[in-house]
Amino acid sequence: MKKLKLASSSVYLYLLGTFVSNLGDGIFTLIISKILYDKTGSVSAFGLVLIIQNVASFLLNLLAGYIADIKKPQFISEIADSLRGIMIILGIIFLRLSNNIIVVLMILMLILNLIVPFFRAANFKIIASIQRGGLGLLPLNGLRSSVNQSGQLLGVAIATPLIAFNLTIPALLIDALTFFTSFICTIFLKFNKEHPVQIKVSNNKLKKMYFEWFKLLRALFISKKLLLLVFFSSIDSVIVAFINLMEIKYATVVLKNSVYLTVLDGFFALGAMLNFTIIYLLFERFNFSEVSWSGLFFQALAFIGLTLTSSIYIATIFIFSIGIFNGASQSLFQTQLHTSFDETMKGKISSLRDAMVAFLNLIMIPVFSRLLNFNLYIAFWIFALCILVSSISVLLIFRLKML
Repeated sequence: MKKLKLASSSVYLYLLGTFVSNLGDGIFTLIISKILYDKTGSVSAFGLVLIIQNVASFLLNLLAGYIADIKKPQFISEIADSLRGIMIILGIIFLRLSNNIIVVLMILMLILNLIVPFFRAANFKIIASIQRGGLGLLPLNGLRSSVNQSGQLLGVAIATPLIAFNLTIPALLIDALTFFTSFICTIFLKFNKEHPVQIKVSNNKLKKMYFEWFKLLRALFISKKLLLLVFFSSIDSVIVAFINLMEIKYATVVLKNSVYLTVLDGFFALGAMLNFTIIYLLFERFNFSEVSWSGLFFQALAFIGLTLTSSIYIATIFIFSIGIFNGASQSLFQTQLHTSFDETMKGKISSLRDAMVAFLNLIMIPVFSRLLNFNLYIAFWIFALCILVSSISVLLIFRLKML
């Protein structure tokens, strides 16, 4: 925390905007998952929601990354935040006029997820470009992950009583206000002198977009380690999607109480919020190649641990462990991505990573939705094995340099 005192005002504004934005996301995600599970009694229903999110992300990332590299990412972020706030206000109006809450929420979720790829690509460039003062990029990424999860945690805490008393509209109103607050914070950000780096755009914009993507993909295939870096940086996000998918089923079937959903979600968020402790105590003291495998490895062990207990107390320890190592691992890989590519490629790299996350989720979600409904324990062991294989692969490629 001493390093945070050296941070610039832009860092504080950025972290505040990130916090309130994720607070709103936490509210919205819990609303969707709880309402769908209550109405259908199936994990597959929420799995369908996640599939829709990932299809939208996958289809739009090609355009989003290119736009983030040719336009000011600050401007793109402002537009995305304001549009999301406006869309939620419109959703509230339609909820007042309609009796079908599921249809309205699904349409609203789809529209919001059409905007998200543009916001993420811009945000990826912003964090590497803002004036940080004396704060390093890895600690900033760690703090960003922490406020992401603390926002989600508070969002869950706020949403739980609102949902219990069927106050969906007030919950959505809070969600809209968080996006407008994030918009205001972004307006006052200050950037380093080299920001923004803009690419000259020819008259044939479509041709230019494909040409820029071709240059990036060629560079990735020439340096296979960079390609694998993008791939492995997506695994932690897939783990988060699996957490969202399995929590309600695990709470209901294993812990015998669906209310424990909020406990699990809260402790995962708390762990991710405290990821900076792992960064400070471990990751900052070693090179990327020496510790990059460890986050995935300990998450896999914790998933196995969840299958060995039906105690809420022990389960919270394991879910907390997943959260803290997930947040730290994401911060580590994101920092490596920031430092491995130049300014003109950062937007496309962010979009490529998000597209890879979407692609992997489109495979993982339908497969593990069925497995979770068939046998939760088998699903957990198979997923943990996949993460262990990923961890060993990272160790072989980046630590032992077998590629």
